Amino acid sequence: MPTPLFVKFQKRIKDAFHDLDVKQLEPWVHFNSGKPVRVKRLDGKDICYEGILFEGSPRQVFWSNYIEPFIEDISINEINEASRQAADRNIDGHALLDEVEMLLFGECDKVFTKMETIDQRLRGRGYPEKVDRKSSHRERESIKGFIHSHISSEKTMFKTKPWYELWYMQNKFIIWFIGILLTVIGIYLNFIT
Repeated sequence: MPTPLFVKFQKRIKDAFHDLDVKQLEPWVHFNSGKPVRVKRLDGKDICYEGILFEGSPRQVFWSNYIEPFIEDISINEINEASRQAADRNIDGHALLDEVEMLLFGECDKVFTKMETIDQRLRGRGYPEKVDRKSSHRERESIKGFIHSHISSEKTMFKTKPWYELWYMQNKFIIWFIGILLTVIGIYLNFIT
């Protein structure tokens, strides 16, 4: 059974990868259309190509650690947020982190599948079936290793709050009320004696 936060993180991760797709992959789809391709790396540096074929430098840039920093950034943000929310809500952090890992892996597969498709279309120049599809197995395994190592690290550091701290957080108004009531009773007893 999924954790109560599964649906929330499913949407967060899906939205983050959709944004990545629109901003970082979709511009490449139009590479050979005569329109310039303008994208930014995660570090803010511009990538711009116009009027050339998807060979040599453009293809090398596309496959050489272009998309990975974006995926790493999304992954670290979601892992940290999952750990924080699980601790704050006393949800099984290990289970939530396993779910986040699965969600991240699924979205990564979609990204690299799309990259393979873009690469094949651009190299085929309108005839993608005439060129072999590039395998992104190495890139997928590398980014999944990155995600897995960060999930594992976060799991070793994850701690839930002690039961009494959680109980106090949920019942602090009762505790305050009892404290105020006892103070008023104490003042009243002092006053009448």
